[in-house]
Amino acid sequence: MPDIKIRVAGTSSGHVCFEPNGMAYPLEPGEHMYVRADPAQLAELQIEYWDGGVSLWFSGNITTLDKDGNKLDEIWGG
Repeated sequence: MPDIKIRVAGTSSGHVCFEPNGMAYPLEPGEHMYVRADPAQLAELQIEYWDGGVSLWFSGNITTLDKDGNKLDEIWGG
């Protein structure tokens, strides 16, 4: 399954939020994380940028990974 690199734009810290379940990860300036999802899920992925972060709306299971590729969580998106 492919990994998607996610970071918060700009020079400030922010949050990456996973909806609809509300899981959130804080990121420092320049820091990133990865999301691993089935390619079919990626076709349905919705991304919202907002002041201080980004929200990813998805369905099914995804895996979140830190910047080094270490597994953080498995999340169910409904």
